[in-house]
Amino acid sequence: MAPHKRPLTILLAWSAGHIVLASLEAILLAGPDGLALWQEAFPGTGSADYTAFVLTRFLADILVPLSLSLYSYLTIHKLGTPHLYRMVWGAIVFLGAMWKFLTFETSSPFWYLSLILWTGLFLTVINIQHLGRANGSRRTL
Repeated sequence: MAPHKRPLTILLAWSAGHIVLASLEAILLAGPDGLALWQEAFPGTGSADYTAFVLTRFLADILVPLSLSLYSYLTIHKLGTPHLYRMVWGAIVFLGAMWKFLTFETSSPFWYLSLILWTGLFLTVINIQHLGRANGSRRTL
């Protein structure tokens, strides 16, 4: 088994979870109930504004996981996961998680699931070098 196959699979699974969750959230928001709530909150706007809002929110939700997945898939076999990779992508994922946390959408189960996915993605990125080791090659203190 290639040394980066397992960590890359785990990283891609967390990212895919983000994308699926953001897609489901966008589908639910794009319904007529969401539009009615939008027009009630913002009376001077139309359906085009609401559609733009839902699409922008969807793209913002998938930007970091998609970028991380593509970058990792294209470079992990050649460059590995150096310390700088873990620091930079760890910081980007952490900022994405904080951005989602600060929306305080506590009434939505998607918010809680998203925070769980962000936490898993963050822990995977900062510990990715340990995920590729076989059970017998782990160091002990």
